[in-house]
Amino acid sequence: MASCTQVETMLQAWIDEELGHAERVILEQHLAECTSCRSIARKQQRSTALLFETFGEHRLRHDLRRHIQNHLPEMAPSRITMKSNSSRAKVPLLAPALAAAVVLMLAGVLYVQWPEEPSPGGALGVVTYSEGGPTHRARESAEATTASLKTYVKAGERYETGPDARLMLTLRGPTRVKIAENTSLRIVDDREVQLEAGRIWLHVSPSERRFRVDTPIGEVDVLGTTLDVEVEGEQTVVTVRKGTVRVENGRATVEVARDEQVVLKNDEAELTPRTVIASQEMRWADAILPEPEATRLFEEVVQAPETGLLRKEQFFVFSNPGRKAVSSFEMTWDPGAQKEGHCSYDVHVYDGNMSELFTSHVDGSVFESAGKTSYVLWVPEGPITGVNMIQLKVVPDYSTGEIETSLDVAAPVQ
Repeated sequence: MASCTQVETMLQAWIDEELGHAERVILEQHLAECTSCRSIARKQQRSTALLFETFGEHRLRHDLRRHIQNHLPEMAPSRITMKSNSSRAKVPLLAPALAAAVVLMLAGVLYVQWPEEPSPGGALGVVTYSEGGPTHRARESAEATTASLKTYVKAGERYETGPDARLMLTLRGPTRVKIAENTSLRIVDDREVQLEAGRIWLHVSPSERRFRVDTPIGEVDVLGTTLDVEVEGEQTVVTVRKGTVRVENGRATVEVARDEQVVLKNDEAELTPRTVIASQEMRWADAILPEPEATRLFEEVVQAPETGLLRKEQFFVFSNPGRKAVSSFEMTWDPGAQKEGHCSYDVHVYDGNMSELFTSHVDGSVFESAGKTSYVLWVPEGPITGVNMIQLKVVPDYSTGEIETSLDVAAPVQ
């Protein structure tokens, strides 16, 4: 099996179809299994296509060899010396200068079009909100650096906020983690975090893999839900706004449902949830909203598809600072060559706090109509009002076919 470093050195040859059969098989098998390398391959394909189109007008369309040979100057070898100052001796020196200029021009194009950060190299997520100078460090001995917007999140990193700092991480899944002031959180992997002190809010998308929150007092196991976890002195407080979670403290285990809260202590042999208004308990997290450009970076670079280069779950974020009414979403796509076998989509619409506003379904037959490239999804029961951010998730349903459609979605405001 090829390593990531080996694959990166082979990518351009693969794009140019210059690899041998064995190398191509090894590389494509690696891409099918490695999320990070698939993302790098997709970007390199885009850059190659950009260069091809940029210099299309200047592309060589005929053989220059005969023309050059017919116009080569006749030079007497005895007159060409290292010390010669003749104009003929200087002519060949223009070639390296011209080559350098071309390389600089290509570098400029790549610099403008290349992603804002280098390859994530195993990133689990992206910092999608940062305020007040929160920090992160890769290991205990490492120097703490600012967790700025669009920073990639990696396994083993610890994130810390001070009295006036707040932070949001979006992890693969996706899982959204809002971090309050005076909090210390370690990222174990994309399905486990350790809350050492402070408070976090999480929205965990449904998955067959459990998401775990470890605290000094106990553990919280999640399949798909919205919850709040706070380490407060010698106890851990868990509040659930949506779904059900399993909580244990080493001596007892209990399930906590929607609008319930439980307090974990080391010496308690019985855990009893109490009823609360979860939305009020979690009000502190309402002002922490993901930045759209950082969310797009996460979706395009980190939340890669399981197979192939076309992502499966598609995610869109719409800012609405004026809290204007939104009554519909317009979905557009490029026309496809195949008329049958398109998959359908389940559409989930959330506000900025990931509270679900409504769900809908788009049948695969919508994408099979010849010449049709748009579809209007109306908001049921009247327009969406009073929210400053709308998030829309499009999840494929393969009951009608397996052909996926890459979508663009707009949210017209009234």
